[in-house]
Amino acid sequence: MGTRIGTCVPATGELLTLTGGASIACSDSLILCVGGVNKEIFLDAISGSYSRVTKENYLTQPVSWYRFNNRLMVYDIHRNGWDEWGQSSGLARAGAALAGRQQEVFVIGGETKPGIRTAQICKIVIE
Repeated sequence: MGTRIGTCVPATGELLTLTGGASIACSDSLILCVGGVNKEIFLDAISGSYSRVTKENYLTQPVSWYRFNNRLMVYDIHRNGWDEWGQSSGLARAGAALAGRQQEVFVIGGETKPGIRTAQICKIVIE
């Protein structure tokens, strides 16, 4: 029996990992999750396989090639289920920090691709 790592995107059934992502409680029952690496690309590199691109060229790929998670995912602890609340290229980061204030969550920094960090801050407004 195998272990499933990740969460399922409700609309597509796609398995999504939140490895390298960030999360924050946005109410007494909702956990907001953003960012994270692409499971297949990340595992290919850390396993040393480099079947997608040579090791020497791994860090030279454009940001879009790494396919970091750009979805705003929310886990409802009462329902024990996930929802997707939107998508934005500003959420596609690994190692970002989250800070919340009232109905706002700030996504701070993080990597846009391996080794390239951003100082950009994105604001999410929860309605």
